[in-house]
Amino acid sequence: MEQHTVSSPRNILEPLPINPRNVLEPHPISPRNTTEHPVSPRKRKEKVKKTKKSVQNKYAFDPFSTADGPIPVDQEKEFSDEVLPRLVYSNLDKAQTEMIKKFREDPEIAKWIYEPSDSYYFHTDFYLARFLVAREWDFAKSKQMFIDAMKWRKENNVDTIIEDFEKNPFYEILSKYWPGSASRAWDFWSYDNSFITYSSLGSIDTSVVKYVPQDILIKFHIYTAELLERKYNKVVKQKGYFPGCIIVEDLADLGMGFLDKRVLDLIKEAIRIDSDYYPAILRKFYLTNTPKVFTMVWGIVKTFFDKGTLEKFEIVSETKKIIPTLQVIIPPKYLPAHLEGACLWKMPDASQIKVLVKKMKADQNKE
Repeated sequence: MEQHTVSSPRNILEPLPINPRNVLEPHPISPRNTTEHPVSPRKRKEKVKKTKKSVQNKYAFDPFSTADGPIPVDQEKEFSDEVLPRLVYSNLDKAQTEMIKKFREDPEIAKWIYEPSDSYYFHTDFYLARFLVAREWDFAKSKQMFIDAMKWRKENNVDTIIEDFEKNPFYEILSKYWPGSASRAWDFWSYDNSFITYSSLGSIDTSVVKYVPQDILIKFHIYTAELLERKYNKVVKQKGYFPGCIIVEDLADLGMGFLDKRVLDLIKEAIRIDSDYYPAILRKFYLTNTPKVFTMVWGIVKTFFDKGTLEKFEIVSETKKIIPTLQVIIPPKYLPAHLEGACLWKMPDASQIKVLVKKMKADQNKE
């Protein structure tokens, strides 16, 4: 179980030493991305136009090509646990720090440690600590979890999934119209550099499972998780740890289709992947605008989560009831307009997924 403590910056996990194995090069932060000065309507339009154009182009391999960097440390704000609980990483004690060192030096673990020459994705002390936290600091269980995760990555070519999946014919449709904010082009941060994800899964036409193969949807889920891991690492370089991910899920359009066994199986598999291979990263999960059918769907879906994760969920009947809280923890530029913020990002139109996939398949059949 994670501990929630409030500590001063001097008590947090010390930043990792400047060692090629332990750090990632920071993404350059432009002054215009880190200030709160008002932006003229004309400049806002130009920025949006530029961002849209970037999304449409084929990217060079740079996951942060159009996204803002994390908030500089000197502009961060701290919150009480009543407002937003901290993850354990912000206040590791001596015994926990020593266990992370022991974990890294274990011969069976060491052979799986990624070096910079092997992949973009190498293992900071924070990353290793996530497996220890997920197994409540049980060394043997954490070790097995880590090794299993590394084997899974190798067997499923996860290290190259970003490059590989972007060549998939379903990529353009899913990346443009999946109802969520996780993408190359947009970053959203809290005042203390938790990563914010906005989502509206209820708006998906669940019959899409008839048109998009389940393995493609799972690959897209892993693709998104890998993008987010890279964004998290920018904060790890800056702070020595990452304060966690916050998800704001709008369920206003949730329907009976989410009780379909194929849909529930898909949700269950996505949750299992997150739990087993991307552990101990969730800080808070807001479920908002919950309709009547939510009770039935949630009654099933909540059994897919472990107890510790379930404790991080907060169910809110109407979005407007959490807007005051979100305004405290998220800067206006990272809060969308529908949450009374200043960000111009809008939730993608998920209805287009089914339409465009059917068109794509019809075009393929003509060839």
